[in-house]
Amino acid sequence: MPGTERQTTPPRPKGYINWPVRARTAPDVHRSPCHASWHTDFARFVGGGLLVIAAMIPALIWRLIDEEKFLARNLPGYVEYQKKCGIV
Repeated sequence: MPGTERQTTPPRPKGYINWPVRARTAPDVHRSPCHASWHTDFARFVGGGLLVIAAMIPALIWRLIDEEKFLARNLPGYVEYQKKCGIV
C-alpha cells in the first residue's frame, strides 16, 4: 500500500548521542543530591568505623592481659611456658 512505508533514520555509530539531549541532561546529573554527597556519606561511615575500632582496642588489650594473668594463676605449667617463650 502506498503511503504506509515507515521512514527510518540512517544508521549511526554506537554510542552516538544527539548534542541537544546531551547538553540538556549533563547539568541535571551534576546537580543531583545523590551524585554530590556520596563521598561525604562515605567519609562519615569510615570515620564512625574508626571511632569504634579505637574504642575497642584498649578493651581487647585489657582482656588479653587479664587472660594471661588468669592462665598463669590457674593453669599448671603455664608460668614455665611463658618463661620458655619469652612472654614474661
